[in-house]
Amino acid sequence: MSSEPRLPSWLPTGRTGRFSARSRRKLWREVHFWLGLVAGTTLVVIGLTGSLLVYFKEIDAWLNPQLQIVAAPPAGRAAYRPISEIVAAARAAIPTGAQLGFTYYPRNEETAFWFFYSMGKGSQSGGSDTLNVFVNPYTAQVTGTRVWYSVESPFKNCLMGFIFKLHYALLLGTSGNTLVGILCVFFIISSLTGLILWWPITGKWRQAFLFKKHASSERLNHDLHKLSGFYSLVVLLAVLVSGVYFNLGPQFRWLVELFAPVTHRPDIVGKQQAHGTTISIDRVEEVVHQRFPDGQWFAFSLPPQTSAMPGNRPLPYMVAQLVPGAWGFVGRREIIVDQYSGEILHVGDPFRGRGGDVFIQWQWPLHSGYALGMPGRILVLIAGMVCAVLYVTGIIRWLQKRRASRLAERRRCALPIPASEARS
Repeated sequence: MSSEPRLPSWLPTGRTGRFSARSRRKLWREVHFWLGLVAGTTLVVIGLTGSLLVYFKEIDAWLNPQLQIVAAPPAGRAAYRPISEIVAAARAAIPTGAQLGFTYYPRNEETAFWFFYSMGKGSQSGGSDTLNVFVNPYTAQVTGTRVWYSVESPFKNCLMGFIFKLHYALLLGTSGNTLVGILCVFFIISSLTGLILWWPITGKWRQAFLFKKHASSERLNHDLHKLSGFYSLVVLLAVLVSGVYFNLGPQFRWLVELFAPVTHRPDIVGKQQAHGTTISIDRVEEVVHQRFPDGQWFAFSLPPQTSAMPGNRPLPYMVAQLVPGAWGFVGRREIIVDQYSGEILHVGDPFRGRGGDVFIQWQWPLHSGYALGMPGRILVLIAGMVCAVLYVTGIIRWLQKRRASRLAERRRCALPIPASEARS
């Protein structure tokens, strides 16, 4: 008896019965094909919506100038009202029971503060609407409010809110969020199998990087599929891996923790202080600026006015800054500040700290393209459009192969070939 292990019957083998290089390549081609065929349509939706969301702030300001665009005085940002006045104006504009949370700083001197707040409506799903209020930084006056996410229907969201839900959950709620995370894993596998199929086993490396001159339409389609996938691979993998992080956060962190410890932000709380007075957001900005004067203000989140955590543990402030690094990289630093003492409880810095925390901290800059500034955002925008190119050229390639297979079968069986297929 042979001591060589038997291969499963479904694996392709060469003439010798061994799992040859050609057979392995055939297997990877099958995996690549079926992943693309089954999940490709959703990849197109996720990719194209992701391209739009790279510039969602700019697009939203263009669509809603009455909400976001403000007149800047000659002094520019130096003329901003105190941040506490701006927050107070936002609080005064929201309904009773609503809770201010995440806030974007103005991205330039002509845009408003962009607040997000939640408003429970007692829906059957147990969720709550997410709404926006915009505040002029120079006058501390509200420029408008709107619905961002509606728990009743995604079609009641504003346009950018609708595109966000379509992008990360396919409008399917919590289950859609999980589904997209799983699909991202499949797309990662598909991208890696595509790299295996691109690899020039004949050693003709120069041809692997270029389109073939004077090629037929079939070869042109093949080269477009192969090269668009290859040249966008690094960006696509960065976006897909970070997509898994955003949609399957607990599972992603568990995997990272197998290699390096990770700080869990929900576990970071301030010290319990009976009858303590919360410090103002102005004081928080002072503390952060004294410690990190190099950062560009990007966002902040406010602790709830009534803590909903077990034991009424005090939740902290969070301030996010964009920070430049070596070789032109841009990261997002997150600073957690105690709401009573003003003590900095944690710093999530993409350029320093524990390996696991640094890796997690890079996921947002990579996913959004901010990691390389404007060039990085353009690359992510193109990568999203490449998803559609890969799907369309992949389907065309499949149809071409199926037609060629039918022709070969007819010739083998000496059957007449339809004129339309013979011409093609």
